[in-house]
Amino acid sequence: MSADLIAGLARKIDADVKALEVSFAPALTGAIPPGFFTQKASQVLPIIANCVAAKNLIPPAPGGLIKRSQFDGIEKKLKEFNTDNFPFLESQVNIYVTAPEPSTRATALAQIVQKVPGIIADYVVMKNELRKVKKALRV
Repeated sequence: MSADLIAGLARKIDADVKALEVSFAPALTGAIPPGFFTQKASQVLPIIANCVAAKNLIPPAPGGLIKRSQFDGIEKKLKEFNTDNFPFLESQVNIYVTAPEPSTRATALAQIVQKVPGIIADYVVMKNELRKVKKALRV
């Protein structure tokens, strides 16, 4: 029974992470409206809740096909998105949009560009962990 619940949560988390990733298309074109990353930070909260729920369904016993640490790692990355990455990106976008000095704008843009590879790497890790969970559950 709990395997079915975990499988359902894993599917939901996977779909939500993919939807969050796809929703970044405006960022690739540079057409980011004010509050874009603040909105993304709020979209992460239900995914975090699902990670906690899935993690709590998994027994703490070692050696299982699915480990609590898999959902814990995903939860940790999502919390970092929510509390660090997305607020930082939002502040840098605001600086870029409002700063009159070209040097300030260039610095803000450089900060954004510097943060992106880490976020992409986190998405890759999360999607890989979810792939492993779904494979173990035969989802």
